[in-house]
Amino acid sequence: MDFLRHGYRRCMAKIRAAPLLGDGIRQLSPREQRSVAALFAMLLRVRAAAHSAFPEQLRLQMLECIRGYVWGHRFPPQDAVGAAFVDTCQRYGVPTGVFDRIINGYTAEVAIAGHLSDDWEGLEWHCRSIAGAFGESVLPVVGVVEVEEELVEATHLVAVGMHITELLDHVEEDWMGGRAYIPVEVLDRHRISEDTGGPAEFPCRWHNAIREVALMSDTFFDETTTLIRRLPRRAAACASSWVEAHRARLHRITNRTNLRKSAS
Repeated sequence: MDFLRHGYRRCMAKIRAAPLLGDGIRQLSPREQRSVAALFAMLLRVRAAAHSAFPEQLRLQMLECIRGYVWGHRFPPQDAVGAAFVDTCQRYGVPTGVFDRIINGYTAEVAIAGHLSDDWEGLEWHCRSIAGAFGESVLPVVGVVEVEEELVEATHLVAVGMHITELLDHVEEDWMGGRAYIPVEVLDRHRISEDTGGPAEFPCRWHNAIREVALMSDTFFDETTTLIRRLPRRAAACASSWVEAHRARLHRITNRTNLRKSAS
């Protein structure tokens, strides 16, 4: 039991360190906080494997290894975070397939070098597979008994807006790492390519491209009202806080004159 508590404490430390999530999660009950944190910690583990500096084939193997642990609900004995994740999934009946979709989303990132999406549909699919799926995994933890289609769709749309905000906050860092999340069609409109250079070389072009994506991203938050209306009180307060924090960050991004990564 001490080992499990240690795992949950480590998970809580991770979500509290997330600039846009740490405040909102305090709206939940202590047990809900710990369980959402366990799901978030596993999401971070998947992302870390995908974004590591290892060769592509090894990163894909790491993702498949995590997939096996998730499906088997069994992690190495010394893995306290894995134990907390399994405890949460079993306690609340979190569907394993949800995290399978998250792993698929990050596997696509590894397999597709450079530009991840050609158009808006591709970017939205990517965000749904990661942030949308994570939002789905949280629903049973925060007390949603009947997961209706309208609630799932609202969860996905709001999560897409949040995920795009996160991506826009690290554009230059991702570009230098060989990843570009802004759709190719948007980059083309603003005369940006691998040959023209990154945000440091052409800040005006990049600012305009980022602003276009940000304005589109902001429309996804229009579903917040639908989302919070269908959530339990504490969960609605948490979601509202998360959206408010992401929307504020989105506005700072669009008004930023220096496109370098902001301090978190």
